[in-house]
Amino acid sequence: MGIAISDFIALCQKSYPSILTIENLSGQIENTLSTEVMPLPKAVFQRVAEAVDRIYKFSHSPEWLNEISAKLPPALQPILLAQAPPSSVLMAYDFHFDAAADRLSLIEINTNASMFLPCVALYELHKLSFGDQKRTPLEALRDSFFAEWSTFSKSMATPRVAIVDENILKQRMYFEFLMYRDLLKTWGWQADVVDINDLKIEQYDFVYNRFVDFYLSESRSKALRDAWLKGSVFLSPQPREYLLMADKERLIDFYRHRIDPCFLPTELLTETIRSKSGPEREGALEDLWARRKQLFFKPKNMYGGKAAFRGNSISRKVFADIAEQDFVAQEFQPAGEFNGRKFDLRFFVYRNEIQLGCARLYTGQTTNFNSPGGGIAPLVFT
Repeated sequence: MGIAISDFIALCQKSYPSILTIENLSGQIENTLSTEVMPLPKAVFQRVAEAVDRIYKFSHSPEWLNEISAKLPPALQPILLAQAPPSSVLMAYDFHFDAAADRLSLIEINTNASMFLPCVALYELHKLSFGDQKRTPLEALRDSFFAEWSTFSKSMATPRVAIVDENILKQRMYFEFLMYRDLLKTWGWQADVVDINDLKIEQYDFVYNRFVDFYLSESRSKALRDAWLKGSVFLSPQPREYLLMADKERLIDFYRHRIDPCFLPTELLTETIRSKSGPEREGALEDLWARRKQLFFKPKNMYGGKAAFRGNSISRKVFADIAEQDFVAQEFQPAGEFNGRKFDLRFFVYRNEIQLGCARLYTGQTTNFNSPGGGIAPLVFT
């Protein structure tokens, strides 16, 4: 069942010829694609589907909208009030699964998720289908883009699309951006891959957003934020969905609401420590330090495991630094292991529909695409 990078490139160049313009394409792809296929019980897929459905419905309920509105700082109120659809393309839910304990744990929810198209190609290479879906993943993806666009434009059939990120040419996933450009063009859409620093927003109708300034708060995002808020450009994924579902503070909120058993106990350090003073603060710090080995620390608005720390290996100095920043502390749930590597599970979702899933195999502390023999792998439910 093994595959080689050359097999992947040969398959992809038929549908995505632009990737052949990349120098050292094999080097870019190395360690992003595993040769493995991950078997999982069908019950795992069903539990993920139930969790996704519950989370989506709760996060768009009047109850939740009222609750989050009451506690948002003024700077984020315009995001909540934006006229945006209750959805974003290519969201993803990341889980750990402990087979021995039969425990499924949600690690985080993502907007701006990567690796959908390479994952589709892996399924094709292995001659596998994903679950019992009525549509292929590519059909489901196309339908979600068209559904998004239809909420914005009732008349323009072929939008001008900008696929946006920063430092585009240096991105590890640059080849995937070119795949999306080629795919959108097969739908009759116009599409460009554009660096956020070079984006001329007036030239586009639809921005497929991979830039991880999630609230568009940086100065270089201002034109895009302004255009989105006033409705002159369509944006997906968009900040309102991030606010309602994917900001890591939501892990705390949703756990407290007991939406689904997959949520892990999570706390915000600004509440645990920084809201306190004097002896009470010192006591809270010491308590957190004593519990650190059972915790995983990660920044509230970062992504991809950046600046994330396993509590059992953290130094006192790093701990002190973290205590002064916007971090969350999540109960540590070990990753599963498969054939000598750790893994997590990623499920790509539109609204409350799972479109595709994969395992991400790695070695080290957090998920990465730098582990020899690691990378994404298709799932087979048995």
